[in-house]
Amino acid sequence: MWPASSLGLPLSRIELSNFGRAPLGRYTSIVLVGGSYTGLDKAAVEKLRRWVQDGGTLITLKNASEWAIKQGIVKEKLLVTANAGWADTTAAAKGKATGSRRADFVEQEQEGTRAIAGSIYLADIDITNPIGFGLSSRRLYVFRNGTTFLRPSRNPYATVAQYTAKPLVSGYVSQANLRQISNSAAVVVSKAGAGRVVLFADDPNFRHYWHGTSRLFTNALLLGPLLNLPEGPAAISAEEEAH
Repeated sequence: MWPASSLGLPLSRIELSNFGRAPLGRYTSIVLVGGSYTGLDKAAVEKLRRWVQDGGTLITLKNASEWAIKQGIVKEKLLVTANAGWADTTAAAKGKATGSRRADFVEQEQEGTRAIAGSIYLADIDITNPIGFGLSSRRLYVFRNGTTFLRPSRNPYATVAQYTAKPLVSGYVSQANLRQISNSAAVVVSKAGAGRVVLFADDPNFRHYWHGTSRLFTNALLLGPLLNLPEGPAAISAEEEAH
């Protein structure tokens, strides 16, 4: 069940093919769930960017967060995944020019270790942030089944939830993926003009049974206008970083 529906909030579902014609000015929040957004052309991406800059709240889940970062809608960064070079290297070795990858049967076991099929992790959450409203403990248990790894923000106030140094609580994860998760960001809020983007590394509403993180999503949806962050003394400009 979609959390907005359970709260009695009106909900509009927009097909990607219709996004370019959608009247975005009618909406205060837009949610990009996990999935592919390659169907949005440059005009549609720019339309979404302007809507955020004008004061909208964009909420992205899992690989939709990756997409928003890669499109430059937010000035946040992804961690380079431990397996980033695996598929391309193997494809080249097996005949990349053919357009398809040939693999040996034994590789399916290796591929399984690269997935995060569903496990539980511990994160530290800023309960003073509007997204943490209603929580009394900084210990947040997160269900994770994806490989989106967010880098903690340069803005010290923007990383709302961060995985601990030893985050695994229950379930299987490869050592390579565990290293990526450790100390990475679970939730980041990024300013974008007069608006903001809330990036979730995972799906906080997974099958609507992990209620601890679904609260974070609800807060992001309802309290978006309160998420205007100060830059903070540790925020580094792009020019400073380049030097």
